[in-house]
Amino acid sequence: MGDSQVRYAITNLLAIADNVLVINVLQTPTDHDGNPVEGARSFTIYIAAPMSDGWKIVAGQNGFLPDGVES
Repeated sequence: MGDSQVRYAITNLLAIADNVLVINVLQTPTDHDGNPVEGARSFTIYIAAPMSDGWKIVAGQNGFLPDGVES
């Protein structure tokens, strides 16, 4: 997988409180030209909160999307 590339797309951004954001990111494997290729797609859920030096990711979780599931 040393030659693999991935496209990242934010699919949802939700403010669940004044100081907490949930960010959903879809990860799609691509070829060198950026075209989607067959392979396991995955997702990441990030939790972000403001810190003294700006917004930072404070938690995250990765997972795989089963074949046939749309984001």
